[in-house]
Amino acid sequence: MSIANTTCIRGVAILAVILHHYSQYYAVPLCLFRILDHFGYLAVGTFLFLSGYGNFVSYNKKPMNKKDTWVWGIKRVLGVAISFVIIYLLSYLFIRFWVPSLEYSFSWKDILTLTLPTWTNWYLKVQIGLYILFTVLALIIPKDRIRLIIFLMLVCIYVFLGRRFGLANFWWNSIL
Repeated sequence: MSIANTTCIRGVAILAVILHHYSQYYAVPLCLFRILDHFGYLAVGTFLFLSGYGNFVSYNKKPMNKKDTWVWGIKRVLGVAISFVIIYLLSYLFIRFWVPSLEYSFSWKDILTLTLPTWTNWYLKVQIGLYILFTVLALIIPKDRIRLIIFLMLVCIYVFLGRRFGLANFWWNSIL
């Protein structure tokens, strides 16, 4: 699949997630929003799958030694972390100056635990976890097919444990 196609599908998935969240917070009688209300999980799964596919293709474009693999993984984790800090600061400023009734105070703990004020952000933790898992597996398992099978098995174990021990379903449901 081309980069343009996957980007387009990921864009549609993001839009579906936004509309899904909108339909959860507001009683919207429009039929479109009610339909999209049920596709939020599928859209998140589609987005994560295509992102993972893109990362897999990106990683396999050129031969990587251990140093290249570390750099690849660190760049992706830092990209998410830096984006989070920027979004956190913008969210904090927005709440502080435009919605002061929320009375949210700045928290280093929230930054370190990747917690956005009043918004759902579990996907950042899942994304970073999957980057770390892929990088570690790439360092210890040289064959792509075996690495992919083990990666998928570990994700299935993660989903099973999430269901078995009653973790909040948004942590694992969209990985399906």
